[in-house]
Amino acid sequence: MVWRDALNDCDAVLIASPEHGHSLPGVLKNGIDWTIGSGELNRKVTAITAAVVHPDRGKRGLRALRGTLYGIDANVVWEEAIVRDADQEKRIHELLASLVAGAKRSAG
Repeated sequence: MVWRDALNDCDAVLIASPEHGHSLPGVLKNGIDWTIGSGELNRKVTAITAAVVHPDRGKRGLRALRGTLYGIDANVVWEEAIVRDADQEKRIHELLASLVAGAKRSAG
């Protein structure tokens, strides 16, 4: 129940996941699927990302993750990979700002 309790108690979720076999890792998919009946991720403000070495990498994994999250009605506010380069700190700040803004809007 720790996973569900943590999701239930938070205002927003950040998922940083590698691409695994052009999809998301199975354990992450299972963790998300475990919340389908209980609803901890339903309308939860969520940002998804991956750290990549090239802008073309990670897109399939994020697309699969996004599809899974949309299927359970998560409120995805960021869905881009972050390239490990000179601009990565700026992009991380943008990601976190999107997550915080989404959480504030959701709180009302």
